Amino acid sequence: MIGPFILFDHFGPAIFDAGHGFDMGPHPHIGVAAVTYLIDGEIVHRDNLGKVQTIRPGEVYWMTAGSGIVHSERTPPEVRASASNLFGAQAWIALPSRYEEIAADVAHFGAPEIQRICADGVEFALIAGAPDGLVSPVRTFSDMVYAEIVLTSGARYQVKPEHRERAIYIVAGEVGIVGQLGTFMRPN
Repeated sequence: MIGPFILFDHFGPAIFDAGHGFDMGPHPHIGVAAVTYLIDGEIVHRDNLGKVQTIRPGEVYWMTAGSGIVHSERTPPEVRASASNLFGAQAWIALPSRYEEIAADVAHFGAPEIQRICADGVEFALIAGAPDGLVSPVRTFSDMVYAEIVLTSGARYQVKPEHRERAIYIVAGEVGIVGQLGTFMRPN
């Protein structure tokens, strides 16, 4: 665990031939929240609450499983008809014990609703939390910061010290950590 984060599932980049796609059939979640964020491609979330939502790049899909939810995630039929890509991440967040049995719910936030800062070679998209003067529209049940940060070569971003436990997941490229020995690279 890092703070409330208990699992980080990086999927893709994947390239699907026409007629193929991502197929995560119906499966249950309980006592956690899961947040899906795509960099490329589309998936359709469908659940036992009757919600059906297409998730696209830059959007945030927050699923609070609480007392239990069953859902599937699949490439939409219209996208599956031709060749397509998929690249993204899903993070699971432990719900504090007082919220583990909360009623299941889902929330979708379109890309325009996600606060962003672009300055000095840093693109910062706030998925959840309230850092850097921004406030995510996502209702969380514990204090956290979850963001996509894209740096141009030579750009710097300071990870704030408010949270004792912090992690950086490098999707592509290399990152140097000031005050640490060496350069950290994403393993192949």
